[in-house]
Amino acid sequence: MEQPVAMQSAQFALAAACGAALALWYDVLRALRRRARWLRVPLDLLFFLSALAFLLLEALYVGRGQFRIFMGAGTALGAAFWFLSASGPFLRASGAFFGLISRIFAPVRAGMRRLAEKTKKLFAFYKKFDMIVQSIAFWG
Repeated sequence: MEQPVAMQSAQFALAAACGAALALWYDVLRALRRRARWLRVPLDLLFFLSALAFLLLEALYVGRGQFRIFMGAGTALGAAFWFLSASGPFLRASGAFFGLISRIFAPVRAGMRRLAEKTKKLFAFYKKFDMIVQSIAFWG
């Protein structure tokens, strides 16, 4: 089925906006990945699943049930535009923001670390105590 050129150009523009939004989401997750390296795999999985859902919704709503080749090119062009224009300043700003959040919650994190160390020592004591009780019960 043929589509008018005006509709195709509107779909291309919407696909480019969707690509830029997807690139923005990637940068948000990338800023988090830089702060918490232990979250790399879960955040990559989250991006993969969200990008898959985003592209499916793009095909359903922007493309009216079809993902046309020019929409893929529009999505790639929108993502490239984001990465070449606003990605650097956004990463610096979000890095500063997440650094501020990290400094705010540093006392909480230190307290949790101390609590974990004390709990580990407590459980180590009970493990030794339990081994002693079991050995007495075995021999007695």
